[in-house]
Amino acid sequence: MCNGKHIDLLYTIKQKYLRIMSLHKCPSCKEIGLNWRVDDEISELTIWDCWECGYQAFENESYVSECPDCGYAYRILIKDDYTNYWWCSNCEKKTIENELEL
Repeated sequence: MCNGKHIDLLYTIKQKYLRIMSLHKCPSCKEIGLNWRVDDEISELTIWDCWECGYQAFENESYVSECPDCGYAYRILIKDDYTNYWWCSNCEKKTIENELEL
């Protein structure tokens, strides 16, 4: 039988595991399932995939900035099928970017 201490311990282990696996909240479905990979056969850009909803976007690692809303040092410029936008996985802010092209 699970009591409160066991649930807290399982939650802590899950959070540590997610940080190790570098999973993030998806900008599309908002679930924790977004991960990155590199595959030169698909693109020279970093590929972001969501295991939960199938969302896919591409990142040019040349474009990184500090988030103006929360101060997180690694806000990234990504491109999906619809637009280019800045994404901060810390505060989950999505800002459309019309001037920069990946």
